[in-house]
Amino acid sequence: MKRKIIFLITKAGVLILILWLLFGVCFSIFQNNDEEMKPAIRQGDLIVSYQLNKNYVFHDLVAIVQDGKKQVGRVVAVEGDIVDIDDEGLKINGMYVQESDIQEKTERYAEGISFPVTLKKEKYFS
Repeated sequence: MKRKIIFLITKAGVLILILWLLFGVCFSIFQNNDEEMKPAIRQGDLIVSYQLNKNYVFHDLVAIVQDGKKQVGRVVAVEGDIVDIDDEGLKINGMYVQESDIQEKTERYAEGISFPVTLKKEKYFS
């Protein structure tokens, strides 16, 4: 009987370790708290993100932390791209970004970054 209990506790411990590795290291699960990615992702949607990928390309969805909260964003520029935001909107490498799903005007950040900016190695803009 004692052997069965030890075996059961060991199995439970291994299962907990595997779940921690999967959902604490490899994946992240969180609830989306804004409408920024509407209509693709809405407020309240459950998001599962893979945390080990660091090679993003244009249009990848990424989970980011901003102001202490996890959010979903779309990569619009990658390393080497020149990003600018003016009165007309978002420009990547001198071309205005036009997408049918964007419902709000892109505005410059109030602080923290000066435009135009050339993205350095392993830097992305979403």
